[in-house]
Amino acid sequence: MKAQKASKQPLVSVILPVYNTSRFLAQAISSILNQTYHNWELIIIDDCSTDNSTKIAQNFAKQNPRIKLIKQKKHLGVGAVANKAMKLAKGAYIARMDADDISLPSRLAKQVSFLEKHQNLIGVGGQCQLIDSSNTVIGHKNFPTDPEEIKEMMFHYYPVQQPTFMVRASKLPKHFEWYDEQLPSAEEHELLFKFLQYGKVANLPNVTLQYRMHENNVSKQHPKRDFFNIFSIRLKAVKKYGYRPSFTGMLKNLAQLIIIALLPERLIFPLHNFALKFRAH
Repeated sequence: MKAQKASKQPLVSVILPVYNTSRFLAQAISSILNQTYHNWELIIIDDCSTDNSTKIAQNFAKQNPRIKLIKQKKHLGVGAVANKAMKLAKGAYIARMDADDISLPSRLAKQVSFLEKHQNLIGVGGQCQLIDSSNTVIGHKNFPTDPEEIKEMMFHYYPVQQPTFMVRASKLPKHFEWYDEQLPSAEEHELLFKFLQYGKVANLPNVTLQYRMHENNVSKQHPKRDFFNIFSIRLKAVKKYGYRPSFTGMLKNLAQLIIIALLPERLIFPLHNFALKFRAH
């Protein structure tokens, strides 16, 4: 019965880059296995992990033919390996997933249903619960749902959480360039600007993902570098992708640039977290 139901559903390709996340990987994979939506393929690409991640992924792949495992012989970085996986995706919809997060059971079903009803959208994200290393909920990240508000905010805030996002493959050109492999970080920011060239983006009002905050988060390691990288991406979006920021957006972007330049690096991430909590309320 499940097989018949799944065959009538659009295929969703879930892309899961992995690098040394053995502590959380089984939970991430299991969260896709536990989806109420059944017609999916999970493409796991292991970026030459040095821990037990590869073995964990192999065990899951052996038990479920919908899981495809690609093993890198050389460490390339998340953008490069995600690009490789994207080329293998066969789905009408492509969803991203990080190896330390947990997708809620109804995530794929709700996103597919929403995109099927809103054909003008290129993609949709969702709201997030923040969890710690032991899966305790420690907060929330709330994002705007209106496509116009999301577009306006792009120049001073990232209004979509990447691992919640699902994109409609048919709206992208055949040789679409996904992640810029030369970027040291924040490649997902540029990708969203690219998507906006082909359609609008929305967020579901529902929580779709548990986003894990822990000591090894990439965003915690070089916050000043990452913020300056984001600023350069915003300027690139104006020059290359035709993005037109509002006057308010430009002022907020400038204010951020000044604050980040003056702040000691050790204060940037705590201040960023405080701003997120303040915005959530």
